[in-house]
Amino acid sequence: MDGTEVVQRPVQPGETFTYRFTPPDAGTFWYHPHANETEQLEKGLYGALIVRAADELALASAEAIRWLEWGMRSYQNFALGLALLLFAAAVVRTAWVPRPIAYLMGLSGLTYLV
Repeated sequence: MDGTEVVQRPVQPGETFTYRFTPPDAGTFWYHPHANETEQLEKGLYGALIVRAADELALASAEAIRWLEWGMRSYQNFALGLALLLFAAAVVRTAWVPRPIAYLMGLSGLTYLV
């Protein structure tokens, strides 16, 4: 179940919803909202979902936490960098502000993407 508003009604404050599923593979995944996601992700509504194989040893969860924190930072940096690059490209095309400023915005976007 994806949880988007197309598939189901968002869970309202004070309500609960239980997802029941059988994962097809072992691995490290993450859960996150699809409704008002920007605000909810900034407030920390995401987490690791570790699926272990039946014969796998249980290891410390610090690695999962580091993976999740890295994933969130890289997702946010990618989104911001791409937005800055696209905005800079639009500004250069329309000559809305002087070109050097637009180029600086584009370079700022690239720093977030790298």
